[in-house]
Amino acid sequence: MTPRAVRGQIYQLGVKRQRLVTVVQEGPRAFRVDRYVDGRRRKKRFTDRAAAIQWADAWYRAAERLSANLTLRELFDRYLVTMAQLKGWRGTTILNYRAHRKRIEEALGPDTRVNELTLASLDTLWTNLAAIGMAPNQIRAKVKLLQRMMAWGYARELTSHNKLAQWSEMPEVTPRRVAEYSPAEVEALLRQFDPLDAWEWRPWALIMIAQSQGFRINALLRLRWEDVDLETGGPIQLRSAYDKTKRDWDRPMSWDAFAALLTARYHRQRLGKTSPWVFYGKEEAPYTYGAFHHALLGAEECAEIPHAPFRAAHGFRRHAVNVARQRTGDAALAMLWVGDTDLRQAKSYVRPREAELQSLADQREDA
Repeated sequence: MTPRAVRGQIYQLGVKRQRLVTVVQEGPRAFRVDRYVDGRRRKKRFTDRAAAIQWADAWYRAAERLSANLTLRELFDRYLVTMAQLKGWRGTTILNYRAHRKRIEEALGPDTRVNELTLASLDTLWTNLAAIGMAPNQIRAKVKLLQRMMAWGYARELTSHNKLAQWSEMPEVTPRRVAEYSPAEVEALLRQFDPLDAWEWRPWALIMIAQSQGFRINALLRLRWEDVDLETGGPIQLRSAYDKTKRDWDRPMSWDAFAALLTARYHRQRLGKTSPWVFYGKEEAPYTYGAFHHALLGAEECAEIPHAPFRAAHGFRRHAVNVARQRTGDAALAMLWVGDTDLRQAKSYVRPREAELQSLADQREDA
């Protein structure tokens, strides 16, 4: 597609919405070179027509050579390192972006050249991720990340185009209500693990804390011994670097959490471990979410609990909210218990209260 001519235009290279350079004559000895990168115009002025055209041609050709060989992984790594430094991303944010990259690479291939990506590539990405059962909102996040990365690379002349910005076929994403574990299901899951076993104590203790405190799994997996005080039973400290809230906060320790942490300390002392992490894995590094999720799926199968898509560890957080709401009768306090200051989330966290509403209706009828 040929761009619309600009008044005074004497030379042009490129196409609309991709890399474009135009030479415009403003006067007898006044020439302006307009470069369009990621939709933004950059100007450079010359007094000689031949010099302006020569510079525009050199800029266009050099940009083509610069962006010729970058792979998807190379561009992603540059984007991640640069943006993490500029925006001060936390460790969990970087890990989240790398998890997105892993899935994108599985769908498109890590050695895919970024200049070869087209709108059909996004079709393939969506189709392949949906085929493995990924939730539409999770796929959408990966598409948006890929589009941002390409726009970033295009603005820095690391790619020759930004075609992905034109993808308008993104399916409509309908928010899903994530299921929670019922009290009976929580008890059944806990019975599948032996707290005295050298490995099974980890998923058992994680469930014990998650279902009572409602902490997010990433924050729990990176809980340190210096964040808890079993001698006084003081509050559990959560670090901003690993929690979604992006702030340091604490909550009083529940009895279930106290029992779980005592069990963790028993195994640590018995085995002579020195890891600073409460939940450690191989070589005393933090226990991984993948290991916990695998253990959770196995426990569901043994307990004959129907698997609910996308419930996983977050189901214990929702369980904790509803248990707290039932005990206190206060939905706002229940949300604050799990560290959520955005009380609008209560609309999606708190279970519908049909039985209580029916009881209220019956009371009015009796009156």
